[in-house]
Amino acid sequence: MFFAFVFVIVPLVYLYVGRRLIEPMAFTRGKKAVAWLVISFIFILPYSARYLRRYQPFASWDEILLNAGYICLGFFGILFITILTRDVLLALAWLLRKAGRVIENFHGTNRRFTGTPQNLERRRFLVRSSNLGLLALSGGLAGYGIHEAMTLPGVVRVSVPVKNLPGDLEGFRIVQLSDLHVGPTIKRKYVAGVVRIANELEPDVLVLTGDLSEGRPGALRQDVSPLSELRAKSGKLLVTGNHEYYNGIKGWLQEISRLGFQVLLNEHLIIQRGTARLLMAGVPDPQARRLDPDNAPDLRKTLKDVPECHAKILLAHRPHAIFESSQHGFDLQLSGHTHGGQIFPFNYMQLLREPYIAGLHLHHKTWIYVSRGTGVWGPPMRVGAPAEVTQISLVKA
Repeated sequence: MFFAFVFVIVPLVYLYVGRRLIEPMAFTRGKKAVAWLVISFIFILPYSARYLRRYQPFASWDEILLNAGYICLGFFGILFITILTRDVLLALAWLLRKAGRVIENFHGTNRRFTGTPQNLERRRFLVRSSNLGLLALSGGLAGYGIHEAMTLPGVVRVSVPVKNLPGDLEGFRIVQLSDLHVGPTIKRKYVAGVVRIANELEPDVLVLTGDLSEGRPGALRQDVSPLSELRAKSGKLLVTGNHEYYNGIKGWLQEISRLGFQVLLNEHLIIQRGTARLLMAGVPDPQARRLDPDNAPDLRKTLKDVPECHAKILLAHRPHAIFESSQHGFDLQLSGHTHGGQIFPFNYMQLLREPYIAGLHLHHKTWIYVSRGTGVWGPPMRVGAPAEVTQISLVKA
């Protein structure tokens, strides 16, 4: 799905936008060629910048190129939606006019058209004018999206009803972070702000459901270091996301342990509160099957030798783990990965891969909460999907 998006869908988006912007203009052949070269350069910029980062991982200029490319990618995505919406509305208007003429012909009420032929130059002028308006609208939305992405996340409070929850676990608070993607866009200052917000919530346990990083540990050690200041009464837990495997899983496991997190690789932790026991289990991201096969996700292994517990919670980076976790009697699954789609309406594309993209849902008898993410990945923009730090409280059903 990812490679289809990168090598098929994205080129088609750029081609469509280019044709709708360039073709109506009264350009000479040379000017059109230059315009297409500019669009081609904008298209390859994020990919070439990512490739160069492999050879200059500590350079600053490559981050500038990468962020510029990602901003262009997000802007073109928004522009594609606005142009497509206009073209669909124009097509519907044309179809309605044709249908009206067919109906008039059927009733014999259609009069012979005696007006002047449609002025092609006037149509071109209207298309050019609307293109300028859509460019301005898309630029405004992109600017708003950048502001939203760079603003510290808000707190989302969620109450999850658990059947037969003992009084000792009533109000138990879990603070969830997810998909920080510390790297070219998310830096130390932002991470420190997230830590401050999470600590103010005074969690009983803090969980990070994957995709902490967007780079190698050596390059990001200073940026992730504020995470060592996170505080929770019963500890800090983490499960791996797919990006930990893309950026050197062994190095990141060492770095995560240095930051004070307990990594759950097909493992569990029992939290005792009075006479009540809470199970916190975690499975690695499915990318482990390819890049760290010794720790491939195995829910049966995770639950081996688990005593009787009053509530069971699973940490799994990807929401589709709900299909298996719901069969093993979990009360709640906490996931991320989707970013809530990050830029509307592209969030609906996530439904092609995941059963849920954001919020709290009941899947059979298991609740699942999918975080919209605490950071940002790819285009540093959020439109219609704000970042979040999530406080989850367990309550009696």
